[in-house]
Amino acid sequence: MTPTAAPLVETLYNSDAFPRWTKGAPYTLPCNLTGQPAASMPAGLTKAGLPVGIQLIGPPRADHRVLQAMRAYASVAGWRWPQPVVSATLARL
Repeated sequence: MTPTAAPLVETLYNSDAFPRWTKGAPYTLPCNLTGQPAASMPAGLTKAGLPVGIQLIGPPRADHRVLQAMRAYASVAGWRWPQPVVSATLARL
């Protein structure tokens, strides 16, 4: 998960345009270091049609609670992939 929408495809990872620690991994790294369970899934699109996601983080050894919460979110969110705007964009590439 990142705090911003996805950068343009030609953007280099860990460059001035997309620094690793502030835009690339600021939310996943703490979970990895502390052993907290976390999960992410698509959550919608920006106005520009870029995908954005949601990340849920649980207390240590509560993987089942994170997965239950993600299942609950998925059941009410109505998110489907691929979104029509994404499919149309990919078809033009």
